[in-house]
Amino acid sequence: MRIQLKATIATPPVANGHISYFLAGVKRYDDLRCPTVAIPRILVVLFLATDEAEWLAHSPNELLMRRCAYWVSLRNAPATSNSSGTTVYIPEHQHFSPDGLRALLDQLAQRNIPTYVSPS
Repeated sequence: MRIQLKATIATPPVANGHISYFLAGVKRYDDLRCPTVAIPRILVVLFLATDEAEWLAHSPNELLMRRCAYWVSLRNAPATSNSSGTTVYIPEHQHFSPDGLRALLDQLAQRNIPTYVSPS
């Protein structure tokens, strides 16, 4: 699996169980949505606090990252006519967490590659 990681301090708009995120770069979007690649590609977006001092805390015993990351597969997403990028919709339940990552890897191990589902 290949992961495209993005981070933003922008507060994400949420509607109908989906988080809106503007993905800049049509070439990047087309690469992520390609249905014929052998290695699945996933977009992960990390929403950070506006105060940089709140992003991470660490000690010899732990590393703590604040806020939340979400993942989405853009495989089979529709083409865009926008030249600067496109808005993608990330299901709010697709947390990029240890449990979420395990579930995704289990799905991929069964050759069940997730595809993009536009919100209705």
